[in-house]
Amino acid sequence: MQYEKILSDFLSTCDGLVRDVFFSIYSIIESLDETEQPAAVMYVCENALSTKSDYSKRIEKEYYTDEQVEKAEEKIDKKFSILLDSLIEESSKNAVKPIDFYKAVWKMIQSSVLKTKRERALALFKVVDHSLIPYRSVGMGLSMKQERYESIVDAITEPVLYDTAYILRLDYQQKTQRASLLVDKLLSLNSKEEQTVYMSIVMHEIEKNIKKDVKAAIENL
Repeated sequence: MQYEKILSDFLSTCDGLVRDVFFSIYSIIESLDETEQPAAVMYVCENALSTKSDYSKRIEKEYYTDEQVEKAEEKIDKKFSILLDSLIEESSKNAVKPIDFYKAVWKMIQSSVLKTKRERALALFKVVDHSLIPYRSVGMGLSMKQERYESIVDAITEPVLYDTAYILRLDYQQKTQRASLLVDKLLSLNSKEEQTVYMSIVMHEIEKNIKKDVKAAIENL
């Protein structure tokens, strides 16, 4: 597709301030046929931060003053970012197709929330730089009532749970050693429900330990 070549050529050669680079990227996307724009947004989101540039083509024009950037970012953070977070969460959990997600993102960027080209170009950068972009349609996952969860915890034999707690406390030289032992425990379970509950227990223990480490680090400052 033509837009892929245009964007690839630009990303692999551009040099300049990030804000000016994304103003140029936005201008390229805006110049395309409307039917290609969402796919171009998807291409940028999936490739902009991973494409290495040879810096052979400097963007000489500066499209923003520092004051303009500050005002645009204030508006984006106040009005756009919350909507973006919500869109990503809802779309990912409902397994919305990537192209449909990026159509919605582009529509949001073009909406009346952002009135100037400078704001919209910076909003595009905020999308690309988001921790959950590139977008993945991962789905909602298995859900269950608390009573069911507790009954499955009771069904998982004590040796599995005690062994897991023990494995998490041991100090292994390699991460793969602990991981492989936990995988063995996971695969020993009989159903997806049991495996899911088991993983939730493991994740809870890991998160709890991380919080302890963070707290200890703060107290030692």
